[in-house]
This record gives sequence, C-alpha cells and structure tokens, in this order.
Amino acid sequence: MRYKIASLAAAAIAFGGVQGASAADMAVKARPIAPVAAAYSWDGCYVGANAGYVRSTSSTQLTGTDTDGGGFGSELADGSTPSSFDTRFNGFIGGGQVGCNRTFGGFVWGVEVDADWSGASKTLSQVNLPQPPFPPRAAITTTISNKLDWLGTARLRVGLPIMNTVLLYATGGLAFGETEVSASSVCPTCGPPRNAASTSSKTALGWTVGGGAEWAIVTNWSVKAEALYYDLGNNSTGLVYTYGANTSSLTATNRERGWLARAGLNFHF
Repeated sequence: MRYKIASLAAAAIAFGGVQGASAADMAVKARPIAPVAAAYSWDGCYVGANAGYVRSTSSTQLTGTDTDGGGFGSELADGSTPSSFDTRFNGFIGGGQVGCNRTFGGFVWGVEVDADWSGASKTLSQVNLPQPPFPPRAAITTTISNKLDWLGTARLRVGLPIMNTVLLYATGGLAFGETEVSASSVCPTCGPPRNAASTSSKTALGWTVGGGAEWAIVTNWSVKAEALYYDLGNNSTGLVYTYGANTSSLTATNRERGWLARAGLNFHF
C-alpha cells in the first residue's frame, strides 16, 4: 500500500511538470512580437514657405566711349571715372515653394519650383577730380547701384533617404529673377554741367545648383535647410553725356550671381 501511494505521488508530480512545461511553452508562443516600424515615404506633393540669406558675388564693370578724348573714355583711362565698383550685396530672401517626389531605385526623385522676394541691394558713390580739358576745381561723382528684386528657381532634386526620416539631396535647374542696375555721373562745374543717369530693370533667366537636407518631423510636416548658387547673367545700363558737338557714353554692366542659404517648412499631402 505504501508503495502504491508513492507511485501515485510520483506520477502526479511528473504529470504536473509536463503540464507546467506545456503552459510555459504556450505562454512563450503567445507573447506578441513588436512590429517593425515601416519606412517613411517621401512620395507625394507638398507646399511650403522659406526664409534665409542671399549674398551677391559680382561687381559692376564700367566701359565708356567719347568722340574727342574729353568724355567718359578718357575719364576711365585717367581714373577720374572708376572702371569698376564692388556692388556685392547681402540681405534677406524669403517666399514659398511647391514640389512633388517619387521614390525609384532607392532614391527620391522630385521637382520643386519656388519664388522669393529679396530687395537686397548695394549702392556706392565715388568722387574724383577730372583731368583737362575740365576745370581743376570740377569734381565728378559716379554712383552705381545693384539690386535683386526677386528670385525664383525650377529645379530637379535627387535625394538619398537615411535614418528613415532624413533626406539628403542634390538639386539643380533654372533660375529666374528681376535684377536692377543703375548708374549716374554728376559734375555741376563741368562745361556744360553733367547730370546723367540711367537704370535698367531686367527679368533674367539663368541657372542654379546646390544641395540640402530635409527632416520629417511629424505626420505630413517636414523642415529643410539648403544652399544654392545662382547665376542670372548680365544686366547693363548706359548713359549719355553731350558737350558741344561731342557725345560720350558710359555703360555699367553687372553679372548677377551669388549664394543663398535658407530654411523651409513643408506640408505634404
């Protein structure tokens, strides 16, 4: 009888162990597995706003002609009219952008169009004493102004997504904008007195290239930072000075090019 009780106890313990092991296995099998976070998608279109800093890297060059050696041509030769002005400006730039992206081959391909107001400008004046035949007491004041009214771009973008929600990209395409160059030459005591001025405002087409980074911050929103180099080509203005039977002309030419750095906020839809 004692042996039967011991045998039944042993069997119960063994059965309980098997049941416990089975329950533990079931608990392990039933434990949920955390899902892997899906990769962020840059596909789709967006609109946004931007603001930043623009800096011109160009100077204004002056060329002149005259019919008797007593006008702008000779003044440029003897230095009484400067041959160049450092009209590199810097200032604010800001506006908006719209674009679309599509992922293909592991890269994000897109197109973006933006338009920014600037108004950045630089004006310089220089006073010089002319050489004969003008009176020694005469002073010539030459003033040159360079201005960027607004700037836009239409660019392709190609980006590499990293860290799931960060996009590094290179970009390039067309640049367009309105530039303004002004020139004046004033000499009250010249004979006859001179007060010549001219301004040229031009909507120019050029090119741009650069790069940047964009971060997805919350659903449908991202921020970006980028730098672009732009070249809008030449803008020239000319003025004419007539003295007696002689005519002299002065041309101020500026090649508008520079850098801009800006930050932006985009809403994706």
